Amino acid sequence: MKRSIWITILAIGHYVWAMGAVTNPTYQSHWRTHFAYNSVQLIAMDQEDVYAVANGKLFSINQMTEKVTQYNNFSGMHCIEIAQLAYDTARHQMLLVYVDGKIDVWKDKSKMHYISDLYSKQLSYSKHCNNITIHDSIAYLAMDFGILCLDLKRYELVDTYYIGEEAKATKVLDVQVRGDSIYAKTQEGTSQTTLAAHMEDNIVDYRYWKSVSDQS
Repeated sequence: MKRSIWITILAIGHYVWAMGAVTNPTYQSHWRTHFAYNSVQLIAMDQEDVYAVANGKLFSINQMTEKVTQYNNFSGMHCIEIAQLAYDTARHQMLLVYVDGKIDVWKDKSKMHYISDLYSKQLSYSKHCNNITIHDSIAYLAMDFGILCLDLKRYELVDTYYIGEEAKATKVLDVQVRGDSIYAKTQEGTSQTTLAAHMEDNIVDYRYWKSVSDQS
């Protein structure tokens, strides 16, 4: 199944986009930038569509009809260059994190909830999002400076975890929740470390995060 989806995205997506841009003048007038949809970096799925990001741009392919849809500002997006995306199955909504720190939560393919907190905040480090993990009603965003917690019911950022030594900003490549524990893969220079903490602890406090190698 996963293999066929990738083939569909790579082959059909590129073909339909190329044909639409060449043969449809109306299509051209509304979408003048030509994107390479055969270079897919991110993928997410809901019950009907496969969503993919190629060179930061979002498009989807319907799993039944294979219809291709491209998305941009006219679709309600607050930016068009996406860093990460994830689908919230429980609440039927797509989380889009953009390269500039803007965040959209697209509810039921209709209402767009815009979250500007990260974009508006003055930071001395990168706002790039490296990965997203959704657990219960919280999306954990692995950021270049730590972990951001986004409440997917209230559509607001509720916590920031600075888990480096002395609570310093540390690049987090990935976050995963397994059972009663949360894991973060961090990077300092060329060195990578996996840190873990128990969910019931005060994990805002960096002292509760321990190296997995230290716990073994």
